[in-house]
Amino acid sequence: MNFEQLLSQGRQCIAAQTPRDAIPLFLKILNADPNHVAALAGLAKATLQLNDPATASQMLKIALAKAPDDPDILNAAGYAQLALGDCFAALEKFEAALVHSPDQPGILLNLASACCGISAYDRAEEIYQRLEAMEGHVDATVQYNHSLLLLLQGRFSEAWLGFELRREATNTGLLQRKLPGQPWDGSERRSDHLLVHAEQGLGDNIQFIRYLPMIASRVGRVTLEAPKVLMELFEKVPGIDDLLPAGAPLPDCDWHVSIMSLPALCRTTEETIPAHVPYLSVEEDAAERWREKLDADDGRRHVGLVWAGNPGHGRDRERSLPLRTLVPALAGRKDVAFHAFQIGDPLAQVHEVASDVNVQPLFTEPQPMRDVAAALSAVDLLISVDTALAHLAGALRRPVWTLITHVPDWRWMLRRADTPWYPTMRLFRQPVAGDWVSVVNAVGEALTAETTV
Repeated sequence: MNFEQLLSQGRQCIAAQTPRDAIPLFLKILNADPNHVAALAGLAKATLQLNDPATASQMLKIALAKAPDDPDILNAAGYAQLALGDCFAALEKFEAALVHSPDQPGILLNLASACCGISAYDRAEEIYQRLEAMEGHVDATVQYNHSLLLLLQGRFSEAWLGFELRREATNTGLLQRKLPGQPWDGSERRSDHLLVHAEQGLGDNIQFIRYLPMIASRVGRVTLEAPKVLMELFEKVPGIDDLLPAGAPLPDCDWHVSIMSLPALCRTTEETIPAHVPYLSVEEDAAERWREKLDADDGRRHVGLVWAGNPGHGRDRERSLPLRTLVPALAGRKDVAFHAFQIGDPLAQVHEVASDVNVQPLFTEPQPMRDVAAALSAVDLLISVDTALAHLAGALRRPVWTLITHVPDWRWMLRRADTPWYPTMRLFRQPVAGDWVSVVNAVGEALTAETTV
């Protein structure tokens, strides 16, 4: 059995992001030699790519016991800790790896991510700058990661160039698309047809649809590709001539641009964010039907709740929380009616807290987004983790309190309780990573203050 050939093939699969093809190759080696460190490390890396960092971490502990100074294994062990949310343990592994391989770009890049995870932003920037200065090392992933740090700090003008490299970066999972026409640079093409295509999650598309009226005057015709569930919400946005669901055949166009590239093309700064809301709307009769359904005029404050996001999201482990964690902020409020804007498995948690707080489910299965928007228009407040519904509430100019992690998504920036993207949104931040208790206490105090005015 040629171990080196099997190792090479397995590593090629890892590099190609095909871990299921790599696993049988590494297992073949380990079946013959259970102490083969490189095969065990390869199997752990494949397991990491399958989003099982806990199992990968256990494998890497065994590998490190056999090869404690191997920088590649130390780096992988650090990455596993990073995926598990233990940034301090990850930092320790990356620094140990750099002792043996001080200029390895991949280790330095991971170290910068760990620094961001513990709010060591200055050190992270120094690492990104060091990587960008390396001779012959121009890396889209480095520049993209650096751009996220710059955006987080509100340094938009410095960030957009790197942010536009997200499709070339290796850590985004974004695929290159074959699109009609040429990439649009934002210049005036008043007789031309522009395709604005969808990108990433529902919240991203809701956030950046605000730019359509701004760019429509620069071209002759605008076709918008949108996630199918958002089509009805986007129908009345000014500046859209044609609206297509994502996945439908695309028309011939002169130019194309991602909806997430519009802030860069509009040279957005923190001061120039187009923050006029609402820029999405619902029919008044639909909102009135929901007010009647909720008995919204019964003298109580009606508050919507979202405590869990899409479980497939890369950071869902960090951003979602159990409903029970929210109970201290909710319990004992007879003057407040709580409504769950939650579906799927998390909705079952309503019954688990029933003895402490009465949370009424609004939906038991997915609903058209226009109905969700109408229901949002009928409540006095939405309290939500960082999900698309928080964006939707903000776009509808509804009061929304968004609960965010200590190191948040870039759009929420740092050290502020408001956001220039949504004037009616209030941010409740973790003071340290994982500390939802402090967030919940702050929410409870804010609820008390608002209901006793």
